[in-house]
Amino acid sequence: KSDIRTFRCDRVVGDLTVSKKTNCYEIPANYKADLSFKESHSLSEAQLRVRTGRGSQLRILASNIETGEEFDSIQIAYSSEEEMISLILWHLDDVVVLGPESLKRSVIEALSQLVEIHG
Repeated sequence: KSDIRTFRCDRVVGDLTVSKKTNCYEIPANYKADLSFKESHSLSEAQLRVRTGRGSQLRILASNIETGEEFDSIQIAYSSEEEMISLILWHLDDVVVLGPESLKRSVIEALSQLVEIHG
């Protein structure tokens, strides 16, 4: 309960209001914001197959690239699944998601929604 907590701003929904209360909390004397945010920045790693000669936006983010005949295998660290999904969808059938499974399911769901909306 007394642990330092951080909240992702991209998950805030609705209007923000400023409270009239001031000094309603105490910042710990040993708190260092830059260290706290570095430690709390959780990353996931996407394993993708990207068609050879395609996906330069993905390749520039890759921590590892293994070349293949038709597709290269790449790994990308990411913190926002929504941004990664958008980037993957932008590249159409030039990208195949191998993992993690949650990212793969999210991309399939997004593609299903696109087909439902646009036929």
